[in-house]
Amino acid sequence: MDRPFRIYLWLAFGITWGIGGLGLLAGAYRPEAAFSASRALHYIAAFGPSLAGLIMTVRVEGGTGLRNLLARTVPTRSGLPWYAAVIIVFPAVNLAAAWLLTPGFFADLPSWDRLVFGLPLTLVTDTGPVGEEFGWRGFALPRLLRRSHPLAAALILGAI
Repeated sequence: MDRPFRIYLWLAFGITWGIGGLGLLAGAYRPEAAFSASRALHYIAAFGPSLAGLIMTVRVEGGTGLRNLLARTVPTRSGLPWYAAVIIVFPAVNLAAAWLLTPGFFADLPSWDRLVFGLPLTLVTDTGPVGEEFGWRGFALPRLLRRSHPLAAALILGAI
């Protein structure tokens, strides 16, 4: 592994588990300070891999590297069917699965006006993919692909 990749790993895990560990300890000793999505430290910890990826990209490749990393966030070579699949088919399959697994699912949904309000709120507060993608796929994966077969690089990154 090259040095920037090793530094990235230390930084990503340090931010995520350092801040996350402090939040968990604070909650264990002072329940009113519990680590939750309403606390700023939660977001710093959740975005640790992306923060580390952005920091390392600027450090290693400069402003040009950062622009290239951010430009890859929206694929430009994808055709309209792929966008339709992501925007329409994926939610439809999820709704169908929810209905099959829990027949009363649609009866328990809030009204559409509340769902429309909740969607942007969820996009802002859900730290899932955005919290990690700039780091793992944006910084780490290209470095692994320089020396490894794509399957090997994906397995290494998945194991990490």
